[in-house]
Amino acid sequence: MSKEAVKLTLQVVMPDNPEHKLLWQQLAKIRINKGLPDPTVALNTESDHECWMYMYTTDERHRFLWFTWTRYVHVFRHRCHPATKCEERAAIPVRRGFDFSSLVTTWTGGGI
Repeated sequence: MSKEAVKLTLQVVMPDNPEHKLLWQQLAKIRINKGLPDPTVALNTESDHECWMYMYTTDERHRFLWFTWTRYVHVFRHRCHPATKCEERAAIPVRRGFDFSSLVTTWTGGGI
């Protein structure tokens, strides 16, 4: 059994991209952020002032029976969300018409 190296890349939307503002606006609307004073930050003052962090943009591959599809998402992480006091992750769908050529590759490396 041969192992093939998996090439990993990390792609991000840069702050000067119009998509950047939109992805943060969508993050503010997710259920867990409802009712927070600043939902795009969700600052937790009880735990080292943790807040939402934009991590990367990726494709999620899904399969159900014989159907397969790919959904592109912006991935966020919060180490200690004030509503749950736990680590939270959010995947915000990429908007229709997003220009994927505007993604910037920040890291490329070998995988498993």
